[in-house]
Parts: sequence; C-alpha cells; structure tokens
Amino acid sequence: MVALFRWLIDQAMLFARFVDPLLRSQPLWLIPYLIAIVIIWGLLSLVIGKDQTDLLGSGVPQIEAILKDQHRMKWWPVLWKKFVGGLLGICPGLFLGREGP
Repeated sequence: MVALFRWLIDQAMLFARFVDPLLRSQPLWLIPYLIAIVIIWGLLSLVIGKDQTDLLGSGVPQIEAILKDQHRMKWWPVLWKKFVGGLLGICPGLFLGREGP
C-alpha cells in the first residue's frame, strides 16, 4: 500500500511538472484548474465523511489508546479513506497540514 501510494504521488508530480508551466504561460487555464480543485475538495469531504475520529492527526494517540485497550479501530475504513484522501489532497497540490487530511 505504501509503495502504491508513493508511486501514485510520483506520477502526480510528473503531471504537475507539465501543468505548472502551462498555467504560467496561459493563465486562462487557471479557471478550469480551480474548478477541478473545488470538485476534488468536494470529493475529499465525501471520502472523509462525518466520522473523523480515527482519520484526523498522525494516528499516534489512536495507537496509544489501542495499546492501552481503550480504543477499537476499524482498520479498513481508516486505510482506504487515508489512502484516497491523501491522494486527492496531495496530487492536485492541496495543503494537508502537518499530519494529513
């Protein structure tokens, strides 16, 4: 999963190396790019959803609580939401903050 995530980010960076000069040389392309960013932001909010307990932050507090038997985490929803959410945030150049979406 980590290798696939890293590879997809590298592919997005290759695409960014194509898009950045295009946006600089033809500023009208900023309009569809910004529309795409808003659509991606909407998708990101759908992926993350309302229950963000295990998705926010680095995961260290959640792991500590699990080790103390104070928390149960459903790993599959956390894995796919962090994977897809991370890609939706990183690939178009959105900011994720210090610890991700």
